[in-house]
Amino acid sequence: MAAALPDSVLLQVLALLPLRDRLRAARVCRRLQRLVQDRVLWTDVDLSPHKVGLFPCWGPGRCPHPP
Repeated sequence: MAAALPDSVLLQVLALLPLRDRLRAARVCRRLQRLVQDRVLWTDVDLSPHKVGLFPCWGPGRCPHPP
């Protein structure tokens, strides 16, 4: 079914997806992988949900990541 859609339509659909879902879509098939890498989708990416301080691991016992 998606094979019948032109790339321009799929790009519009992909543009509506959140970042995580775009990256998941890229793993479905080579065509979607190619489309997800299109510049059009990456001109305005909102990374605010993933905001981390500049130096979150400075200081004893402050690093949220395991060694």
